[in-house]
Amino acid sequence: MIWIHVFAGTFGLITVDGMTANELRRRAELAASWQNWVFNGVFMFVTVGLAEETLKHLPITYARRRKGDTK
Repeated sequence: MIWIHVFAGTFGLITVDGMTANELRRRAELAASWQNWVFNGVFMFVTVGLAEETLKHLPITYARRRKGDTK
């Protein structure tokens, strides 16, 4: 589970300037790991699905409440 620590530590970095060779190597290992691919895939589908469903249902809910329809 060391990859979670590396991911959390490098998540906020904007640039790789000033990183040591070892830090760059660990970052490259993290990017190529299957855990990273699985995490990003699950995160993407859950986040995108949640955002899509929210955007789809908000106008419907708003219109129903404004109209007074309880369906």
